Amino acid sequence: AAGSDLTVDYGTAVELRGRLTDAQGVGVADRSVAVVVRAAAGIGRAPERRRVVSDRAGRFALRLPPGSSRRVIVAFHGGGGFAPVRARSLALRVRAGVSLTASPRRLDTGESVTLTGSVRPGPARIPSRGKLVTVQYLERASGRWRPALVVRTGARGRFKARYRFRYITGAARIRLRATALPEAGWPYASGSSAPVTVTVHGG
Repeated sequence: AAGSDLTVDYGTAVELRGRLTDAQGVGVADRSVAVVVRAAAGIGRAPERRRVVSDRAGRFALRLPPGSSRRVIVAFHGGGGFAPVRARSLALRVRAGVSLTASPRRLDTGESVTLTGSVRPGPARIPSRGKLVTVQYLERASGRWRPALVVRTGARGRFKARYRFRYITGAARIRLRATALPEAGWPYASGSSAPVTVTVHGG
């Protein structure tokens, strides 16, 4: 449908499906439908232009391989007694691919955990200043992820940071994740790693 949006995880292939019909809603067979795929900002690539042909019921489909965020425009230019159809547009947003590991997984209050991870650029390039990443912890009371620290990756998308746990008494299981934030020229939506859990023992 016009103005539709779809958000998928990094590395996900998507199948675009549609149907070409006449004014009475009857499928129009054997007609060429134009599909233009425009890469998001940050991908130095010309728009990809494809054509698909409707089947006997007017249906058509096109598989879009894994990649960065894109805008997909579908149009029927008319012919054979049919007028052109206004182009329909789909915003395909892809979440950034991020990984995170923590070591050690068990520590005492006042000790530091080493956090390492990476952001997968896919067809994009890591920004010259590095990709912005925030490490977050899950706040149990609210069920929300809160920022703990902010880092930038190196040129290859890797990052490493240390975080010291203070003011913890008893034993606490703390869930952490890394999130790659949206930035100008970065062709991915916000994406997070799988959570890791560390156990901190207080005095």
